[in-house]
Amino acid sequence: MRDRAVAGQFGLEEGGEEERVAGQFGHPRPAVRVVGRLLEREAVVRDVAEGRVDLGLVDGAAAPTDPLHLPEAAGLTTLVAGEEPLAVALPPGHPLAGRTGLWLGDLADALWLDAPSSAVPLPVLRAATGGAFPAGAAYEGTDTRTLHALVAAGHGLALLPRSAAHADAPAVTEPRLVHRVEVVHRAAAEEAAALLASLLTAGAA
Repeated sequence: MRDRAVAGQFGLEEGGEEERVAGQFGHPRPAVRVVGRLLEREAVVRDVAEGRVDLGLVDGAAAPTDPLHLPEAAGLTTLVAGEEPLAVALPPGHPLAGRTGLWLGDLADALWLDAPSSAVPLPVLRAATGGAFPAGAAYEGTDTRTLHALVAAGHGLALLPRSAAHADAPAVTEPRLVHRVEVVHRAAAEEAAALLASLLTAGAA
């Protein structure tokens, strides 16, 4: 059997579900050797479909019982690998700071960072609530510390996985959304890739 699996992934948030799942890559497994490959977000599913990587890790916001919206994954197998709550990064002194939870619609008219590579993309917020969610500053990077610095400086709010937000960031209670990580692979996956997929999804709730 082929004992090597190439796994493609987008940038991982420190301490987040993606990091937990990707942490399985380094665990000693006698049957499979894993090669991790960092890809652009839009390339992960495409490279799986075209056979450039054996499986991929993708993430996004979704309702707790819904899969990620991945139309380009038609014909591929997708499995949930982890979920966690979402929280709003607010600047110091914000009127809603200190709350334990909030309704996302209450912030629909506030400025938001346009940072689709490091926070939940604004089109997802608009689709979830019907609100405007106007864009403030744009940030194309993936560094969470830079994102928090932009929020603190008043350039816009950001919706993040709970593990990527500060401890006092209020969780989103309505609408019901979670940060979800999925493993994507071809239906006729190599045995090593299928084994790795089962390992990566073993801890999912």
